[in-house]
Amino acid sequence: MHPGVRWWWSKSRKPIQRVVHVCVKGNAWSPAAINFRDYLRQFPDKRMQYMQQKRQLSESSTSSVAIYSLKKAALLYRLNGEANAWRDAINRS
Repeated sequence: MHPGVRWWWSKSRKPIQRVVHVCVKGNAWSPAAINFRDYLRQFPDKRMQYMQQKRQLSESSTSSVAIYSLKKAALLYRLNGEANAWRDAINRS
């Protein structure tokens, strides 16, 4: 977890389970989260890959949000690295 960031998960999966991230403006976590969001908006194939993995994990990790999060971490870190490289390339141009 990140200091100063709170997560809330809905208990119900009907119609869809939700996660809400809340932090104060200027929190150190915010730029990375916004960069990741922008990257997924720019690259629909990466967004689809992320969505499909999350869906698959949620179906196979029904008993624990923690298990789901741990399994999702590898893809998340890889995509975050790609998002950071994308942002850096934009900043250099």
